[in-house]
Amino acid sequence: MPRSQKNPALSPQAKSALAYWPQIQRAAALGLTTADLWSDIREAAETLGLASPGVTVQGVSQLRGIAAGIETRAGRLNTAADSRRLISEFVSTPPWARPPGQRKAGQMFNVRFQHTTLVNGEPVTEWRTTKFSGRLPRTVGQLRDLVAGDAVQMARKYNSEHLGVDGLQLFAV
Repeated sequence: MPRSQKNPALSPQAKSALAYWPQIQRAAALGLTTADLWSDIREAAETLGLASPGVTVQGVSQLRGIAAGIETRAGRLNTAADSRRLISEFVSTPPWARPPGQRKAGQMFNVRFQHTTLVNGEPVTEWRTTKFSGRLPRTVGQLRDLVAGDAVQMARKYNSEHLGVDGLQLFAV
């Protein structure tokens, strides 16, 4: 069973900055500059009607490091051959994961992925998540197949046509 990356306990500053996780994750995914990230955070705060974001550089920095690790591990997973065994190099621990003891006692995993469907004749790509309890499949290809199967069911549920999945991120939660 693969182990995930080990995240240090979140500082109080990082816990506060979790409100801006979407902006931090986007910055890591796109390789945005620190100035661009802070611009996105200030814009999000303004949208919420806040005078300032109310977070520290240290808190955002800790979360940005975690987001960068997630991107690195997702990159490894997405470029791995289907026959490759699922190993810890592919598994991330998000900042909201349960404590290590709880994760060991009851293994749970989320796979976040980009799901492309055909909606009213137009391709639409959205982030979706599928959940697994217990053991993961042995290989990357088996994981991809399970995620694709879940994505087909999701497309049916939303009355759209499944086109494909991409950009997998595997989390130990």
